[in-house]
Amino acid sequence: PLVITTADPRGNRAVLVHPVVRNCRNITFDRLDIVGDIETKDNAMDIGVDMDGTAHSMENMALIPRPDDAEPSNITIQNCKVESWGRNTLHIVGAKGLHIENNDFFTHYDYTGSDEDNKWTVDWAGTIKFVNSTDIKFLRNTSEGTLATSLFIQGCKRILVMNNVFWNENSVAVENVHATGHTVANVRLVSFGTKAADF
Repeated sequence: PLVITTADPRGNRAVLVHPVVRNCRNITFDRLDIVGDIETKDNAMDIGVDMDGTAHSMENMALIPRPDDAEPSNITIQNCKVESWGRNTLHIVGAKGLHIENNDFFTHYDYTGSDEDNKWTVDWAGTIKFVNSTDIKFLRNTSEGTLATSLFIQGCKRILVMNNVFWNENSVAVENVHATGHTVANVRLVSFGTKAADF
């Protein structure tokens, strides 16, 4: 197993900028500051299958493994501060076996992009986002941000969400959801399928 952690006895935390975890397993991220790139406004952290911003079509979703076919990951994220100026702090696609506990997640999306960008963000972004993943424990975390959705779960199975605090800056989020007809949601569940067997 690989453990990435802060060993500074003075309490200064190591900083990781946009770590991307693909085709890996048995990794622990502990006591770190994980940040997205401020210039590109990318996610703070990506885990699992590569999925670009256009992947929410039925054709592209078909390329992502179903939750039962996901490769085991055994990844732990604990005691970290995860911060993004883009759409998601944590973006997990097609992963199996994650333990996410006692972290602070912050999203600072500013809605200064085009109307199309802002609509896409309201429709599809969340401070934390799980897509086609399974066997995830999301425990004792704090999520704060300007997005309309704190935890976005799409086409997933066996996710335990317990004892978390979700906080949206409603004045910003509400102002930007009216154009799409959405509402502010702490947890948003989405499936492209029409029945449970599709996912």
